[in-house]
Amino acid sequence: MIKDLKVTILMDNITFRRDLIAEHGLCLFIETNKGNMLFDTGASPMFIENAKKLGIAFDNIDALILSHGHYDHTGGIRALLEYKSPLKIYMHPYGFEEKIKKDCKGECYPIGMPCNKENLESLGAQFIANKGPQELTEGILLTGSIPRKTDFESLNSTLCIEEEGHIWVDPLWDDQALVINIEGAGIVITGCAHSGIVNTLEYVQSLEYSQPIGCIIGGMHLKDADDEQIHETISYLKKIEFSQLIALHCTGFYAASKLASAFEEKFHVGSVGDIWEFKGAY
Repeated sequence: MIKDLKVTILMDNITFRRDLIAEHGLCLFIETNKGNMLFDTGASPMFIENAKKLGIAFDNIDALILSHGHYDHTGGIRALLEYKSPLKIYMHPYGFEEKIKKDCKGECYPIGMPCNKENLESLGAQFIANKGPQELTEGILLTGSIPRKTDFESLNSTLCIEEEGHIWVDPLWDDQALVINIEGAGIVITGCAHSGIVNTLEYVQSLEYSQPIGCIIGGMHLKDADDEQIHETISYLKKIEFSQLIALHCTGFYAASKLASAFEEKFHVGSVGDIWEFKGAY
């Protein structure tokens, strides 16, 4: 069981500090009494500059966790390896697929990892692939692929993969969440929740050793969601006895306003430089 947990936001879409940098991306520095890790690396090396200004060094991290294979979560891996190598990197193997996005004109452009596996391995990356749940240490669990069960959380048809000249809608089976169990509560950390935040939370609660959800922190990919999806998401969240909901990255301003109205003091919009601490008997 994890006794102490500290999460520092090193990269997000917004910041309220003039000395820090924001970009379309996500990177969290996670400290626990059983070791430290990074969760995603933003879209560029800029999270490293933020870390320096926050007094964070990377020589004491044990691993990098990748939520999925999009550039805004993996763009800083190469730069990170210049500071910490060799480095264990946990990710779903489908994260290496050729991911692309279609714009409104039907044009495609790449949105996948900016470096291939072989190149990163030559720099000291030690990839550990997980398709299903994987316990990193006692109290820390990666979900692996998340089953899709709701009828209001659907795939984004503009997010695709290219295979042998063919373009398909990306099922994003590489999307996964991190669960950290402290005494009395589970802290659920998401990158984008492409599987749907409700599907994600439902799956987390079905896993062995799961605890009641205390805090949800991360991107929830509601920026393009319609009113029905937002309504159903809020209805579901009201059934959970969580204490805090910290929205990041791709949650979207409209969805955030609805969540803030529904959950009031339980809801927070996170930003670069924010620090969240959790202790046992949460």
